Amino acid sequence: FKNGGSLVGTYDVTVGGGGAQQAGGNDSQVVKQGERSISFDGSSYLVTGNNSDFTFGTGDLTVEFWVNPSQVADQWRAIIADDHYAATNYGWIIYQNYDDLKIYRSGSEILTKTDCFVTGEWMHIAWVRSSGTSTLYVNGVAEDTYSDSTNYNGDKIYIGQRANGSYDYKGNIYGVRVVKGSAVYTSDFNPSMEKLTAITNTKLLINPTTSQSTWTDSSDSGHTLTGTGWSNFSSSLDS
Repeated sequence: FKNGGSLVGTYDVTVGGGGAQQAGGNDSQVVKQGERSISFDGSSYLVTGNNSDFTFGTGDLTVEFWVNPSQVADQWRAIIADDHYAATNYGWIIYQNYDDLKIYRSGSEILTKTDCFVTGEWMHIAWVRSSGTSTLYVNGVAEDTYSDSTNYNGDKIYIGQRANGSYDYKGNIYGVRVVKGSAVYTSDFNPSMEKLTAITNTKLLINPTTSQSTWTDSSDSGHTLTGTGWSNFSSSLDS
């Protein structure tokens, strides 16, 4: 695992309400997957192109990622969203609101977990819809459910910002995986500390490494990602 840019060793890992961290360690030695995470400073974001891969319809879906907030004093910070959230009743967004986690379907809150974000601590989040039920998992634990027959019809993904250009995120994000047509998790699980892979039906996979020269979708779809607010790819990575 890495602490900032330095390799700090191999540890047994516990996953608690405040985030994934080494067992018996301190909060500064947080767990990260892979080599690097993307740092969002409140004025930067990533966006895909338009593609039906991100039109979930009424089927099963999974959106998951690791996140580490740089602060919890702000209201309504957009972590990931589709492009229709601000426009229709068929869009979705995952927010950090102070230290609370919320998933909205346009103007309506559908899933929430309170008091879960801690500055400087990594947390795994997964939104899963399986057979018409949406579940919010925080560090592998099902925290909320919602009967969800929504026909989600967006076709673009924003990371670190809402589609209308507001609520930019402040913190680090890593291991973004979007799966269309499959519920990856249907019960409590232990979030993997390994790099996520492109499993069946993966439509977007972001695992940045220092060997890359640009933002890359590692799924078979190979979507183009556009970064805004950084001078180049390297400047988007944590040190």
